[in-house]
Amino acid sequence: MIEEILNRLDKVKQQGTQYYSRCPVHQGSNQNLGITEKDGKVLIHCFNCNATGLEVVEALGLPIGALFTDPLKPDNRKHINKATREIAMEDAYFIEIYQTELDKGYQPTREEYRRYKLSLNRVKVLN
Repeated sequence: MIEEILNRLDKVKQQGTQYYSRCPVHQGSNQNLGITEKDGKVLIHCFNCNATGLEVVEALGLPIGALFTDPLKPDNRKHINKATREIAMEDAYFIEIYQTELDKGYQPTREEYRRYKLSLNRVKVLN
């Protein structure tokens, strides 16, 4: 559970039972993301952008179930809320534009590339 998340994060360091790494949501260079496991749950919080565990696992391309020891049963899963679906649809549109521009020879900025990577992970929510 926590290992699956930690394996996908950059610059992970451990202090006691707490882990810190770079946040995949805002792509910061500092280790502002706190990760710990407690009572069968992985608790995640970014002290810079205030990202939650749900946002982090989405950015990593992991299912929500990665935050829990017991896998979620299909009948207990919450449906994707409208706001999350709209963000994922906007990301899908961004990916299409980005890839079209690449095909035309456009050289993206670092920020555009980061947004592209984040968008790729978010659209997995729709699948």
